Amino acid sequence: KIQYLNTNQKTSMKKVLIAMAMLLVSGIAMAQDVTTFMGIPIDGTKDEMIKKLEEKGFTKDAEFLRGKFYGEDVLLSIGEDNDLVSTIYIIFNDSSMDEAKTLYNSLVADFSKNKKYIPDGGDGIIIDKTELRHILVSEDRTVVSYFLQKGHDGDKKKDIENKTVTVALSHSSGLNYSVGIAYCNEYNMPDHSTDL
Repeated sequence: KIQYLNTNQKTSMKKVLIAMAMLLVSGIAMAQDVTTFMGIPIDGTKDEMIKKLEEKGFTKDAEFLRGKFYGEDVLLSIGEDNDLVSTIYIIFNDSSMDEAKTLYNSLVADFSKNKKYIPDGGDGIIIDKTELRHILVSEDRTVVSYFLQKGHDGDKKKDIENKTVTVALSHSSGLNYSVGIAYCNEYNMPDHSTDL
């Protein structure tokens, strides 16, 4: 015997299906909890990312974008792997050692205080010029601090290791020093463990 649904049952069934669809969509959104830059998820194609950055006030300049970040004029570069955006590089203007150290320390302090990030090692705050000079004559000539960007679920550790932010100070040339930040979506980077 075939039973047909009445109007109330059909309405209830629609509500259940809509609720299931909403859960599925929100589950997909949560699964794609990736690193963000200025509220923009670091994901999708380079062209999509450029469009979103232009909406934030950045302008195209050859292979770079120019704009304001952290109150400074910066160059922005987009890294890709397998046609997906994997990294946003922020490059501040070259400056003297003192200016670069001040900017680097300010960035590290602000990331450390920001509740959206968890410090994850590295050199941290540079106390004096002697310490900075000593580090910059080392093999890699770079001072680095690492942070993990928290996800939608606050400070839970789930997948947070795939949302890295790196602040770096390096000796570029002569008396010039540069500071940069890399916002990385590790999900879009190749798995190097299979490259042996």
